[in-house]
Amino acid sequence: MKTHAKLISDKKAIGDRFKLFRMSIGKTQADLSIAIGVTQPTLARIESGEHRPTFKVLIYLIDNFNLNFQWLSSGKGNMYTKITQASIKLLDNMKYKNMLEDMNTDINIMKGILERYAELKKR
Repeated sequence: MKTHAKLISDKKAIGDRFKLFRMSIGKTQADLSIAIGVTQPTLARIESGEHRPTFKVLIYLIDNFNLNFQWLSSGKGNMYTKITQASIKLLDNMKYKNMLEDMNTDINIMKGILERYAELKKR
């Protein structure tokens, strides 16, 4: 039997995977909530792990976006039941966006280090 803490962490993990899936299909919470017929706050609660997606929501995502239910529920397998060119492009775009964000962070860190070095050199 699962403990209460394990059930809570499972709901959080499902919420995290749900959010990752939403981002991989390039939808905002507002866009996806309209498509699946829930309010944006309800979608936010699903992503935070407070609520679980309904059967109707799951069927919609499986049918329209090839969501792999096993991946959503357990993290096992691929996110998609079948990989399409569109899903490959979306995943590549997310990787590129993350890479650019990481580079921007690195640049800001280096800029801060160089500015601090210049200040110390003046003393």
